[in-house]
Amino acid sequence: MVCPAALERIKEGRPITMHDSTVTRNMQFVEFAITIMDKLRLNVVSVDVITPDLRNLYDILCKMSVIPDNYTGKDMMQGWLKKLSGMPADANLTASDVRQLLCDIEETYHDVFKFVNQDN
Repeated sequence: MVCPAALERIKEGRPITMHDSTVTRNMQFVEFAITIMDKLRLNVVSVDVITPDLRNLYDILCKMSVIPDNYTGKDMMQGWLKKLSGMPADANLTASDVRQLLCDIEETYHDVFKFVNQDN
């Protein structure tokens, strides 16, 4: 059996599962970012609804191999998580907070696409 693609992956030290997990993480990042942005735009702004999605977005962002360790978007998302954790679950984000969080997520979203495209 001749499998040139498999041999090439072995030579590069890149098993197929690595590629699959990278693609999965990229898709998950897009899913979580769009979900949060849609919720905020639809005025779903309670802490107990936004926090789990933001935590998932942050966790995926930290696991993405194309994102540098010192990327400031990680710090922004972590800052939001700290802010939300200090608020009661039934609290709502202010209009100013919603606007800033949307801006920060959109910036991170666009940066991630730049990092992903640099990697290809």
